[in-house]
Amino acid sequence: MDIQRLRYFLEVARQKHFSRAARICRVTQPSLSQQIKKLEEEVDGPLFLRNRGGITLSPLGEAFLQYAQGIMASVASAEEFVAETRSQARRVIRFGAIPTIAPYLVPEIFAAIREREPGVRFELIEGYTDSLTEALTEGTIDFALLSPPTKLDGACDHLVLLRDELLLTLPAGHELAKRRRLTSRQLASETVILLDDSHCLSRQTSDFCTTIGLAPSVSIRGAQLDTLLHLVEHGFGISFTPHLAVRAKVGTEGLVFRSLSGERCHREIRLAWLRQPILSGTLKLTLKIVREHFGVKKQS
Repeated sequence: MDIQRLRYFLEVARQKHFSRAARICRVTQPSLSQQIKKLEEEVDGPLFLRNRGGITLSPLGEAFLQYAQGIMASVASAEEFVAETRSQARRVIRFGAIPTIAPYLVPEIFAAIREREPGVRFELIEGYTDSLTEALTEGTIDFALLSPPTKLDGACDHLVLLRDELLLTLPAGHELAKRRRLTSRQLASETVILLDDSHCLSRQTSDFCTTIGLAPSVSIRGAQLDTLLHLVEHGFGISFTPHLAVRAKVGTEGLVFRSLSGERCHREIRLAWLRQPILSGTLKLTLKIVREHFGVKKQS
């Protein structure tokens, strides 16, 4: 199976357009279409459906996609291995992280890696879970700092770095802030402020509220954690804040943080990467450093 044809297939799948894919691959559209046709002959079926709405993957194309991605990930690792043997390693580590993790863990991880490998260069994409899982499958990032569940849980390997408690967040002047022990019943009449639905933290908080029988009205949805904290500080409602953010003391003035008595909510924070047969030396070294830094004894 020709590697270049796989590259063309993946680019058409990304662009959903033959002409755009051809421009990116720097070939003519007839040439690209011919290579896709030959690939379809190899797999004995159509990989794309052509319709008025554009180009979409056929059922066969959907099934073939994960294999093509896996093959190209292995090719990338092999190319880097060859470069390393010639002392021409890429030495770039490409990370992705969701916004509610990135400010608190990325600098710590980068510092740990740089201490061991001063010559390594970093690239960082901060985005929502769906965009980062897509970046992993496309090979534009090597690792992603995420909180499950994700669409790629079955296609990725991961390290569990820590369990991050979501702490009840109250304005300092709130009458409940005077209590050291709080229960979900005491929050029944409160207005809860959440992040936008695109944040996995919002979904995790909503699920926790449902689990403990808390069904307050949500009147405000913020896009940034700092905005949410300032709204709580000024008395617009209560919320739940990751312990990572509290530990970093970001926007925590005028706020009180509490664990609920006997009812605690945690999110799992993972370092994920696309499963592949062989990892390059740079990626293996990154995992070794991160594992040692967080005291992770073995891979999940």
